[in-house]
Amino acid sequence: MTTQISPERLAVPPPSTLHLHDADRTVGWINGNRVGFRGFATDEEAAHAAWVAYRTLTRRLARSHGLRPVPIGTEPLALQRDGDRWLIVASAGSIATLVEPDQDVTRDASYGFELAVPQPADEVLVRALAHLIYRTLRKSGVRWGARPTRVTA
Repeated sequence: MTTQISPERLAVPPPSTLHLHDADRTVGWINGNRVGFRGFATDEEAAHAAWVAYRTLTRRLARSHGLRPVPIGTEPLALQRDGDRWLIVASAGSIATLVEPDQDVTRDASYGFELAVPQPADEVLVRALAHLIYRTLRKSGVRWGARPTRVTA
């Protein structure tokens, strides 16, 4: 028996980039194992929303893997510079990356955040978690204008 390699087939597909829509506006994105949301007026609003998203993510993963939920820290949220990006940190360490407004005003002038889903995470799990986080953000009372995000590709 001989083994042949087919050049038309890749072993692993490239990570997908998807936009999350609510009605006619883009509210977030999925890029591989990273989930992000935009539409916050200030970096403080984005940091608080990132905290809600992080808690939702960790509680859901703990419940599905039969682990204890991550305890809620009492320290305030902070922004910490890491090279050319800002990290949103809490008592548990870095929870998300702050997404700053685009300098090009034709795109998006709002703040956002992006957090990583821990591995192993397949595309179905990441999509499900992104939708769970979105529903939680909508119900949480976090200030979120959910301004339309104009994406030009």
